[in-house]
Amino acid sequence: MMSSLTIYEKLRGNSIKSLRREIILCKIDNALEIYGYAKAILARYKFEEEENLSEFCELALCILLNSTTCFSRQNEYVQVGQLCSIILDFQPNNVKVMYRRAMVVIELEKHEWAYWDLYLATEIDPKNQEVIKRLEI
Repeated sequence: MMSSLTIYEKLRGNSIKSLRREIILCKIDNALEIYGYAKAILARYKFEEEENLSEFCELALCILLNSTTCFSRQNEYVQVGQLCSIILDFQPNNVKVMYRRAMVVIELEKHEWAYWDLYLATEIDPKNQEVIKRLEI
C-alpha cells in the first residue's frame, strides 16, 4: 500500500498533467472521475510534516478549480458556483474564481450576484479588461 506522501507526490506530478490533457481533449467525465478520486484521497491525507501543508492546500485548490472547468463544460452551474465559493473561502482575492462564479450565476439568471463578484474583482485587479468588460454589460 502506498503511503499518503507517495499518493500526494503522484497527484502533484503526472496525474495533474494528465487530467489537464483529459480536459483539453473534452473527456470531461474521465477528468471528473479522477478529480473526485483525488479529492477523496486528499481528504484523508495525514500530515507528518507541517511544511507539506501549504503545498497540499495549493494542490487541493488546483483540483477544485480544475473541477469547476469540467462542471462548466457540462453546464452544471450550481456545482461550479459551490466550488468557486469554497475556493474563495481560502483565496478571497482570487479574481479568476470570482469571474468564473460571476459567469455561472449569470447563466443561472442571478445577475445581481454576478455584479458583486465582478465589482470585487475590479477592486482587486482594476486593470483586468475581461472583468471590466463584463461589468459594463
